[in-house]
This record gives sequence, structure tokens and C-alpha cells, in this order.
Amino acid sequence: DKAEGTSVIPQKEAVEGDTSLADVGIRPSDITLSFLYWDFVADRGEDRLKTQPCRIIELQHPGGQEKARVWVSIKHQFPLQVQWYTADSDKPYRELEISKLKKVNEVWIISQVKISNPGWKTAIKFKDIELYMANEDPIPDDLFLED
Repeated sequence: DKAEGTSVIPQKEAVEGDTSLADVGIRPSDITLSFLYWDFVADRGEDRLKTQPCRIIELQHPGGQEKARVWVSIKHQFPLQVQWYTADSDKPYRELEISKLKKVNEVWIISQVKISNPGWKTAIKFKDIELYMANEDPIPDDLFLED
């Protein structure tokens, strides 16, 4: 649908009679979370998502055709939910929820994502999750530097 943000995963055109991911509102960039690289617009304050305290940040697609509100866990500093809006609407037309995580070698990895819009919903489950670690410590010491 040509709105995949910074994703480098090309979305192939559907063969006549087939259904593409775009036909059901799923973009490869949803799974790669590339919307996180969109332009920052505003911090919309705190909210709770289920039991998790979150900050809500608003992002704008670099082309300006849509925006996203992202609920980021304060404790884990990780997105838990995203709602997408067209540039001229305050009502979301798509939503993604990180619905399950799995701990692999002391690292939490997404194991299920739910994506929906007003007319449909789907869950994508990642099975047989493996984590390759080049060394014993999966997280570099300098990943999060404080100013």
C-alpha cells in the first residue's frame, strides 16, 4: 500500500484472485516496528495499558499521510500497542497489540502480535523462536547511554 515507512521489506503485488497482506491491512513494517522511526510529534502523557503504566507518544509518517500513537511501557521501554490514524482523522483505522512475549536466553522476544481494524482482526504467532548470541551477554553495555 506504499505507506510502509522505513521498512526495506518489499511488499509484492497480489496475483489476480489472491489476497495480499495489504488487502487485510497488514504491512511488513508492522512486524518490524519501523513506525518507531517516524517523526516525533508529541508526548501525550501517561496511561495504563492493561496493568502496564505507559507513555503515549505520537509519531508522523515522513510523507505526512498518517500518524501513529504508540503506548510504550515505562518499565520496559518497549512499545505494547500502536494505533494508526489518517492525517485528517482522530479515529484510529488500524491497531497493533504486542499480545505475548517469550523469554529466550534472558531476552524477551515478541511471540504474538494482534492486528485489527473495524472490519477484521488477526493474530500472528511466532513459533520455534530462537535467539543467536555472539557472546554470553545478549545486551551490549552501551545500548542505553544516559546523558
